[in-house]
Amino acid sequence: MTTLKTPIELHLDCDEVRLGERLSGYFIWQPENPDRCPKKATVSILWSTEGRGKGDRQVINFQILDPNMVMNLIGRKHSFSFEIPLDVPISYDGFLFRLMWAVEVKITFPGLFGDKDTAVASFQVLA
Repeated sequence: MTTLKTPIELHLDCDEVRLGERLSGYFIWQPENPDRCPKKATVSILWSTEGRGKGDRQVINFQILDPNMVMNLIGRKHSFSFEIPLDVPISYDGFLFRLMWAVEVKITFPGLFGDKDTAVASFQVLA
C-alpha cells in the first residue's frame, strides 16, 4: 500500500458523530517551502457517494482561513469545529453504493496550475 505524503497533518477528535452534534479537530501545516505564501486556505466538511451510477459530492459547511493567519500558524495547531445539520444524509455502506463523510483541509497557492496542499480525514455520521 502506498501512502501519499502531505505537509498537512489532520486530526479529528472522534470518528463518529450524530446528527446535530459538533465535529471538531485540528490541523498542522508543515509546508515544504515555508516562504511560499498561500492564496487561499479552507476547511470543509462534505459527503460523497461512490458505487453504481454517477458519484455525488456536496460540501455542507466550510471555513475560509486568512492566508496570512495560516502562515503564522506554520507548525502549530489550527482548531476547527462544525455542527452537523439535522437534515443531511447519514453514512451508509451498502451493496450498490456508499455515502461517506470527510473533513478536507485545502491550502491553495497562486499560479497558473493552482498547486495545493490537501489532507482528508473520514468520519461517520450516525442517526
